[in-house]
Amino acid sequence: MSAPESDGLAGDLGAGSRGVGGTLLYDGACGFCRLWIEYWRVRCQGGVVRFEAYQSARLTESERAECAVAVQWRGGDGSRAAGAEAVFLALSGCSRWCRIFLWAYRRVPLFRMASRSGYRLVAANRSALSVVTRAYRAISQH
Repeated sequence: MSAPESDGLAGDLGAGSRGVGGTLLYDGACGFCRLWIEYWRVRCQGGVVRFEAYQSARLTESERAECAVAVQWRGGDGSRAAGAEAVFLALSGCSRWCRIFLWAYRRVPLFRMASRSGYRLVAANRSALSVVTRAYRAISQH
């Protein structure tokens, strides 16, 4: 039996939640994706998540097709998720806010719908958002 979590959320998240570990598969050919993965790697040091470009992962053709559409979570417990839920799962071990977002994603239908819509909007505009993200980071570092 594991020790209780200080924020009270982890026990309520279900399979694939904090502490399970896993891999977030992303599009390594996408500049926007790589920018955010590097950002998350810094914030999740020592965390339970591994980030891997799907192009270098050992996957079936159908898994590659899934990865081409959205990021994919492969939990150490066998759980799987895609898109916004995959991001929340991957980051839930790194940030209390992401644990809250994961909880809301799983329990609040309107939040889940907004998260999915937001993810699709970002995925459809990755190139433009890559430019915006780079500009923001350049400005914020000065």
